[in-house]
Amino acid sequence: MKPTDAQLEVLEAIQDFQKKHGFSPSIREIGDRTGRSSTNAVHEILNRLQRDGFISRKPKTGRTIQVIKGATSGS
Repeated sequence: MKPTDAQLEVLEAIQDFQKKHGFSPSIREIGDRTGRSSTNAVHEILNRLQRDGFISRKPKTGRTIQVIKGATSGS
């Protein structure tokens, strides 16, 4: 399965942030980087990415997003 354009945008925002800072962005930082003011919209995209196997996250822990290798063309 291939990620949607919105999912790709979020994946790239996560990877760019991680490269620059060495840790994962917050939900709000992902929203800021992708132009989404709704944290619920970001949560929904992250949930779909996790369900489809593009990312992994630790439950109830912030900044633990891990992009699975091969999820984007740049990984």
